[in-house]
Amino acid sequence: MFFTNNLDKTEIVKLSLNCVSVPLISIFIDFSQRSFVKSIYINNPKTTQAAIKTIKKFCLLSLLFLVLAYGIKTAFNFNLISPRIDGFLIISGFLFALIELHLSHFQIKGDYKNYYVVFLFRNVSPFILATLFYSIITSRKAELFIEVQIAVAFLIALYFVFQFDLKQQSLPFIFFLIKSLWFSF
Repeated sequence: MFFTNNLDKTEIVKLSLNCVSVPLISIFIDFSQRSFVKSIYINNPKTTQAAIKTIKKFCLLSLLFLVLAYGIKTAFNFNLISPRIDGFLIISGFLFALIELHLSHFQIKGDYKNYYVVFLFRNVSPFILATLFYSIITSRKAELFIEVQIAVAFLIALYFVFQFDLKQQSLPFIFFLIKSLWFSF
């Protein structure tokens, strides 16, 4: 109710498009390879972390491609919502893909505590924080929510980098990339 009572129609449309677009963009970033994490965990659990790192590298390459496409799109003055929000969508989609990758891993290995903490933090805290900030900031309300959402997702992604990525050794990137893409398609 808070958002519908405090945002005008244009802001609600921007917020709704963000909520729908971020998961869709994340599919174009990781090509749904998060499902491969579950498969590899069942078939060869020793290589799960290496597969996750490979998929993260692929997501980074996809992000770079989308940033290039964003630059070209902006040069031709073509916007989905607005230049700023379109850029936010790409960043949010990338962070969403990284978080979903780890959520898939938590889910398949039965780590329900980490799964629920990350899931709730990612989904609930942007709404709570944005609601608090709305009382201070009166303009750009939809953009404010999106910025808060990115900040929360960035903190979660940073946690994953320090918790998992810096501790693991990586197996050959190309091997897992081909295997995960084959699985996803």
